[in-house]
Amino acid sequence: MIEPPIPLVWAKLQPPRPPAGVIERGELVADLVRPRAALTAIVAPAGYGKTTLAAQLAGRLDADLAWLSLESADDDPVRFLTYLAASLCHAGVDGSDAAYEQLASGADGVAAASLTLRSAVERHPRRVVLVLDDVQAVGDAVIEATVGDWLRHPLTDLRIIAASRHDLPLPVGRLRSQGLLTEARIADLAFDRDESAALLAAAFGLGQLTADQLVALERRTEGWPVGLYLAGLTLRDEPDMASSLARFTGDTRHLDEYLAAEAMDGLSDDDRAFALATSILSTLHPDLCDAVTEGAGSLRALRRLAAENVFTEILDDGATVFRYHPLFREHLRSSLRENHPEQVAGLHDRASRWFEGRRDHEEAVDHAIASGDTGRAEALILDTFLQYANAGHFGTVAGWVDGLGPRHERRAETATAMAWLSLNVRRYDDVDRWLELAATNGATPAELALAQIHTPAVDIHRARHLGDVGAMLRHTDLALDADRAIDWSAMSWEGMVFGEQAARMAARSAVASAAYWAGRPDEARRFALDALAMNSDASLTLERVFCYQYLAMAAVDVGDHEEALAHADQALALITPSQEPSHLPVLAHLARSIALSETGRPVDAAEALASARRVAAYRREPLNDAAIELQHAVVLHQTTEVEAARAALRAARTIVEELPDPRFDERLRATENAIRFVAPDADALPVGARELTDRERAVLVLLPHQLSRRELARQLHVSENTVKTHLTSIRHKLGVTGRASIVERAVDLGLIPDAEPTV
Repeated sequence: MIEPPIPLVWAKLQPPRPPAGVIERGELVADLVRPRAALTAIVAPAGYGKTTLAAQLAGRLDADLAWLSLESADDDPVRFLTYLAASLCHAGVDGSDAAYEQLASGADGVAAASLTLRSAVERHPRRVVLVLDDVQAVGDAVIEATVGDWLRHPLTDLRIIAASRHDLPLPVGRLRSQGLLTEARIADLAFDRDESAALLAAAFGLGQLTADQLVALERRTEGWPVGLYLAGLTLRDEPDMASSLARFTGDTRHLDEYLAAEAMDGLSDDDRAFALATSILSTLHPDLCDAVTEGAGSLRALRRLAAENVFTEILDDGATVFRYHPLFREHLRSSLRENHPEQVAGLHDRASRWFEGRRDHEEAVDHAIASGDTGRAEALILDTFLQYANAGHFGTVAGWVDGLGPRHERRAETATAMAWLSLNVRRYDDVDRWLELAATNGATPAELALAQIHTPAVDIHRARHLGDVGAMLRHTDLALDADRAIDWSAMSWEGMVFGEQAARMAARSAVASAAYWAGRPDEARRFALDALAMNSDASLTLERVFCYQYLAMAAVDVGDHEEALAHADQALALITPSQEPSHLPVLAHLARSIALSETGRPVDAAEALASARRVAAYRREPLNDAAIELQHAVVLHQTTEVEAARAALRAARTIVEELPDPRFDERLRATENAIRFVAPDADALPVGARELTDRERAVLVLLPHQLSRRELARQLHVSENTVKTHLTSIRHKLGVTGRASIVERAVDLGLIPDAEPTV
């Protein structure tokens, strides 16, 4: 099974265990079951039992259950889909884990991952129920659009149950009109008198309440389940039931006051201190709680709180993982900040170090930021930067850095890393600000050196994105001057994550790309090889893929097809297909296409070109796009699609005409010269030559490559007998005998380019 790109909180994929005395909502569940429904919307304020109802409804449906409890940290499309994939894997939906590799590319992999997950559900032999709990925690437009797309074209065997405090940003109106929606709102979720009585009797032994007391309680709580539960906590040990009912209003505005006066007062001093200290944690693991409280016995304390119904949920069958009810946790955290502010930093620091020891970078960083230790938090971010950035979790990393406070206080190394991240997502204004900070905040010679070498490297890539080869060359001079001016041997890299080799590799790979687009293939090859020799670190896979691509393209330019194919294959071997959106091996596929077309394999070349075009669509770069169109013209030429080839050439010209300084004229001219099908004056050709069919021309342009009849047949997708027939017809029409004579005559007539055949 494929592993997720980042650590996951697996408890979020488990439906909560029902609390003691839970009331079955049988009639409500029956109303919601409707077999044709694609979506069940459960919408109400906090405390109305949305999660419990979702679990009961999911249990009633005959389907495999995928559960996902959402929180604010999931408001990132890549993270959301990572957890969605995990929930479907947990439900046994084969193929869902393939989305992990696509999401490793970041935001560019979201669309592909969504399609992968949808396809996996379609192939699953059983019906699937997907529960999205606490949907209000996420509001990203891409997430809303992704889930909305699933519902605009609903799958027959998928039911989504969405529980939210707010109206769902989904096409509920359309689904309602089509009879594909069931929904429950406040009026549906509110307990009636019988359900209120059953809850109070089962959970708190309050079966002795009179009818009048139940009416009064129902009126004051308006059927709010958590209000009833809070009332039960108040009343269970109260001898004066009437006065207790009078004090309890059931109004959510009084929730905090009530919890402080009743729920917390019912705890022992030790349990109260434990609950306050552990309120900083979203999921309660006994070992983690021991570390945070610097004590022992957390498992006993958690089980005691759960047994006493103190808003503590058990999340697993073994009763070893817990979670406070969100409202209770909010109250605890508020109390902690108000009454014990001096403890907060230390609690978060201990939590961060516990998570760091288990390589859970995300929680470690979050708690380090909350502890106020921005220096340590920043070090943790840098330590995990490559893992998260390479996985495409740009939003998560940017959120962490924003959480550190004002940008101007960031380390030069952090600013450098964020410049690269901003470049990746095409936020060029941010690139400039981060580069300026990297230069300004350098406190050591090593930090200043990194800023000096990374700045022109970033600028080369930005110019490449914009199709400005002249600017690439100007920044190349700056990069090389900086590299020569820096005394690298005198630098101390202690305490730094990114060092000399990574910086110089990045600069050389950038220079290699500038040299290639400037039409200097030998120079591009030299700098790409230099870059590869700098570092073989697996964490720098992106740079290695980049270098091998330009080695492949440089080899193509000098006519070394074998080397071009070898380097292209090296680039593609470093990544999986699902990682292509983040590593963008456009030129690896393009180099393969060119090499294949120039060695007489147009069908294979067309397939490689299609791969280049597919990858290029993930992130448009005009130089790549123009090169693809030129190769498209060549491939079309080889299959005798004359007008289409000319159109592709015009498309390439249109692209480069809009660029500031593309240096593309020579490439355009070379392609124009390569796609001649017939002599300019067709009337001057012998009658037979004018009568050549399109299929005969397709055979003709392959003959210089000395392919066997079987190879010709495979390239043209015809039988060997058909090839034989075409060859016989060509000889008759050109008035020659033998293949060599055919080629000589075709060159003389201008039917194929005058070029040395490639064996």
